[in-house]
Amino acid sequence: MSLAHRHGKAGQFGKSESQRRLMRVMTILALWAVFTGVGFGYFAGRMEALVGWVSLALALTGIAVGERMLSPVLDKMTKERIRYLRGGQVEALVAWLLEDLGDEWHVFNGVMIRDHLDIDHVLLGPGGLYSISTKSCRGLLSRGAEGRVLLNLRPTQIVAEAQDHAMQLKARMEGLMVNGVPWVQPVLAVPFAWVDVPGGRDKVWILHQENLLDAFEKLPRKLSKDELAHLLRVMKTIADEGKNLYRPPTAATRKL
Repeated sequence: MSLAHRHGKAGQFGKSESQRRLMRVMTILALWAVFTGVGFGYFAGRMEALVGWVSLALALTGIAVGERMLSPVLDKMTKERIRYLRGGQVEALVAWLLEDLGDEWHVFNGVMIRDHLDIDHVLLGPGGLYSISTKSCRGLLSRGAEGRVLLNLRPTQIVAEAQDHAMQLKARMEGLMVNGVPWVQPVLAVPFAWVDVPGGRDKVWILHQENLLDAFEKLPRKLSKDELAHLLRVMKTIADEGKNLYRPPTAATRKL
C-alpha cells in the first residue's frame, strides 16, 4: 500500500521555540558571568583599601540576591523548553502514524497561521479536511457534569484551542478560494492520554494513537478528485507562504 504524502517536517515549530528559550537562558547566564567577572576584577584591585572590602561584601550579597531572583526565571524557561521539545516529539509520532494512510491523503505539518503559532497537522484526503492539534499531555481526558472536557478532572483549554485552529485555517483558506471552503473538522490528538469522552466526535474529535488511523480510514469519500486537487493547491500555497501570513492574496493565488 502506498503511503500518504508528507508536506513539511513535523515538530519544527516546537524545536525552534525550544532553541529560542535555550538561547535566552545562555544569554542571561553569559551576562551574569560578565557582570560578576567585572565586579570581582574591579574589587580585586582595591583590596588594600577598606572601601574595597566593604564594596566586595556588598557585591557578594548582590550576587547572592541576584541568583535567587534569576533562578525562578531560568527554571521557567527550562520547563518551557522541555515542554516544546516534548511537543515536537509527539507531533513527529502523530505525523508518522498519519503517513500510513493511502496515497490519496496529504499530511501538512507545521502550517503557520500567525506569528509564533502553527497548526500541528492539516490532513487532506478523500475523507475531507482536518485540522489536527497534537498535545503531549498525560492522564485522563473526561467529560464533566456540564459537558466540558476535563484533563485530570480539571478544566482545560486544549479542546477550544483545537477548534480555534480549525476556524483560523478556514478563514485563511477563504482568503484564497473563490468557491466556498469545505468543513474543516477540528481534531485533538492525544497519543499518551486516556480518553473517556462520550460523544467526543461532535465538534472536536478527540483521538488516541490506538484509534487515530481508524478514524480516517473508515471515512466515506467526501471530496471528488477534482475537489481534492483544488484544495491541495490551496494548502500548498498556504504552507509555502509560511510566515507571510498577512500578505494580501495576489492575482495568481486568487485564481486557485
